[in-house]
Amino acid sequence: MVKKKKSIKEKDLILINYTAKIKETDTVIDSNISETIEEHRLINSISGPTLLIIGENWMLEAIDSFLKGKKEGKEYSIEVPPERAFGLRDSKKLTVVPLRRLLKQGINPVIGNSLELDGRLGIVRSTSSGRVTIDFNHVLAGKTILYDIKVIKIITDLKERIKALITRRIIEVEDDLYQLDIDKENNLIIHFPEEAFYLQGVQLNKRGIASDIRRFISEIKNIHYLEDFSEM
Repeated sequence: MVKKKKSIKEKDLILINYTAKIKETDTVIDSNISETIEEHRLINSISGPTLLIIGENWMLEAIDSFLKGKKEGKEYSIEVPPERAFGLRDSKKLTVVPLRRLLKQGINPVIGNSLELDGRLGIVRSTSSGRVTIDFNHVLAGKTILYDIKVIKIITDLKERIKALITRRIIEVEDDLYQLDIDKENNLIIHFPEEAFYLQGVQLNKRGIASDIRRFISEIKNIHYLEDFSEM
């Protein structure tokens, strides 16, 4: 008997592989597949399955909406227009500033480079006659994005769901290094391995993990951390 594939529904925790590219130029801009990352030199991409919770829009709302009702283990393609991706280009977000203002702030504007001004990130589009044009549109504004997505798994096991939320926050440590104890009252103890003790921002990540678990895993009542030191 062939096992029926599960369908994705609201609030499901799922793992996906994906590759994204700009439709207009066929340029690959993001992926979590190691071979694709290496081939296209995607320095800001992270390899390994990506966790999504349907309805939380951790990638794009269009992707979450598209994946509802789709099947575990299947591959899909989705075309996301600019208005549902990174927005339409807005000419009002092109700003001209005096070159001397930037130089006073220690900024040497180079065409094509990004810079931060007044708390906003922009790209230098042109320099002329002591003036600099900065584009504060999202770098992908106005672009149609194509996504190839494989639904690897719908995570239903309680401990797997917890570990997925942990490793979303702390990607440097493998999930099998965390031991989870859950008692009859659904109180959770997370045994933190030594590999995670001294990571930058680990205490803030612990707070984030606890917040995620309370929000997305209703079965758990209380959360405790236990740091396990191996014998020297």
